[in-house]
Amino acid sequence: MKKLISILAIVTMLFASLFVLSGCGDEEKSSSSKKSKNTEDNSVVENEEDDNTTTNDTENNKNDEEKKEKKVSQVDKTPVDYKNKDSYYFVVDGKKFNIDTKLSEITEKTGYTQDSAAIEKDVPSKNYLIGGGYFHNDKKRTVFSIMPINLGSETVKTPETTIGGFSITKYNYDEVDKNIEICNGITIGTSMDDVVAVFGEPTEKDMREEYENLGVKYTYKDGSYKYFEFEFDKKTKAVTNITWRYFNF
Repeated sequence: MKKLISILAIVTMLFASLFVLSGCGDEEKSSSSKKSKNTEDNSVVENEEDDNTTTNDTENNKNDEEKKEKKVSQVDKTPVDYKNKDSYYFVVDGKKFNIDTKLSEITEKTGYTQDSAAIEKDVPSKNYLIGGGYFHNDKKRTVFSIMPINLGSETVKTPETTIGGFSITKYNYDEVDKNIEICNGITIGTSMDDVVAVFGEPTEKDMREEYENLGVKYTYKDGSYKYFEFEFDKKTKAVTNITWRYFNF
């Protein structure tokens, strides 16, 4: 009888052990399944993020390309006479501004605003204002500069002056979301060869060999107050700065 009881006890213990082992196996299997599911879910999320990143990168690149294309101008290589006043103008998205244009008209037609501190400045008759013609975009960044000139017989505020000069740099042009160019479509990035094709050989050429950070400068001069000036990157030979002046006193 004691022997039978001992056998039953051993059998009971074996069943219990098998039950425990089976439970552990199921838990491990369940845990493994959950881990696998989580890994799959995370993989899906990561793939979605990768897809979104790829899409965003593609869209950004497309926007950059469109912006770059917008700034590319086709240069008309027909030679111009830089001594002729009709060559002194600039164009913003197809709107032309010459030496007879008032500064107030530039604001009206482009949306770019003149420096607020300069608007109230007085410009005497037969005079000009240095530093009074900075024009800004809606981010308050300078996009180009005008030299205000008063050819009238009375003192006027800067918005009523006309254009005595124009200048733009690569640094400014990077802030621009519009096409800005001077005569024949020349703009920032135009090649040196195209500038020479339009203006001919410069009256002054400064290679600036002693200055590593300064570009080559070409000047087309017709007196002290009438000239075009271009600065080119030494490596790419592309225009980085443009300035013209026309003081017709």
